[in-house]
Amino acid sequence: MTGPPLPLYILHCLLCGTSVVCNLLLMSLIFTHTPPSNRSYSVLIISLSLVELITALTSFALFQRLIPCGSSLFMVSSGPVIYFDSRRLCFVLYAIMMHGHAHYICMMALLFCFRYYVLIKPTPRPRSVALVCIVYYVPTALIFGGLSGSEIAPENEIIEKVNVTIGYDLRESMITGYLSVFEPRLALAIFWVCGPSGTFAWLIIFLGSRIHKKLKSRTHSMSETTRLMHRELMLALTVQASLTVIFAFSVFTYVLMQFNLVHGSVIEYSTHMLGEICLGSSPIVTMYYVRSYRRAITSCNFCRKRVTAAPQYRFDSEMPSFQP
Repeated sequence: MTGPPLPLYILHCLLCGTSVVCNLLLMSLIFTHTPPSNRSYSVLIISLSLVELITALTSFALFQRLIPCGSSLFMVSSGPVIYFDSRRLCFVLYAIMMHGHAHYICMMALLFCFRYYVLIKPTPRPRSVALVCIVYYVPTALIFGGLSGSEIAPENEIIEKVNVTIGYDLRESMITGYLSVFEPRLALAIFWVCGPSGTFAWLIIFLGSRIHKKLKSRTHSMSETTRLMHRELMLALTVQASLTVIFAFSVFTYVLMQFNLVHGSVIEYSTHMLGEICLGSSPIVTMYYVRSYRRAITSCNFCRKRVTAAPQYRFDSEMPSFQP
C-alpha cells in the first residue's frame, strides 16, 4: 500500500505545525498579558490550548489514516512514529489524539456556558474554574485511558479482513485497530467522539443565540468602545460556530465509511485532518479577538510581562469574550 498523497501530507504538517506554534505563543500571552479582570476565563483558554497542543503533537506523529471496514475499525499510521516499529505505541498515541479531538468539542460547550453564566451571575474565581475544568476532563481521560490499554486485533487478521472487504493491501503498513466496533471500550470511545459532537453543537447554537439576545438588550448602556468590542465578539462567535461545524463534518465522513458508503485514500486521511483545521484555527482566533493578546502581538511585545492596567471594559463581568 502506498503512502499518503504528498499534498495531504504537506497540508497535515502545516496544520499541525501552526497549531503547535500558535498554542505555545497563546500560552505565553495568557501568562504575561491577561488582564486581571479576565483571569478566570484565561483558565478555560489555557485548558483548551493544552488540549490542542497535545492533540496536534500526537496527530503530527501519527498522520493517521482511518479505515472503517464493515463492523471493524482500523487505523494506518503514516507519520514519524512508524520508525519506532511499535503497533502498541501507535495505538496509545492514537488514543491520546482522539481524546484531544473529543475533549475539544466538550471544551467548546464549556466556553459557551461560561460566557452565558457571567452575563447572569458573578464571575467565579480562577480556582473554581480550574476545579471545574479538572472534573469536566475526568470522563474523557477515563474513557480514552481505558481504550489505550485495550487489546488490538492481530495484524494478520486485520490485513486479511481489509483485503477481502475493500481490496487494500496493507502488508507493508503500520496498522492497528479492532475487528469489531462493538468491543465495549472502543464503542464507548466512539460514542464519546460522535455523540457529544451533535449534542454540544446544538448547545453552542442555543447558548450563542441567548448570549446575542442578552448583549443586544444591554447595548443601550454600553460605551462606544464596548459597542465595538460587541461587534468583534459577535464575529468571533460566528467563527467559533464554524469550527464546530467542521468537526461535525469529520464525524459525518467517519459514519459514511463505517457503513461502507464511501472509501478512498483522500477521505480516509481527511477525516482526522478536518479536526486539524480546528486545532490550527482555534488559537489564531483567540489571539485575534482578545484585544490584549492582539495588541501584544502587533507591538511585538509578547515576551515581556504586561504591567499596564486592565482595559476599560471587563470581559468577565460586563460581557463575555468569544474565543475558543
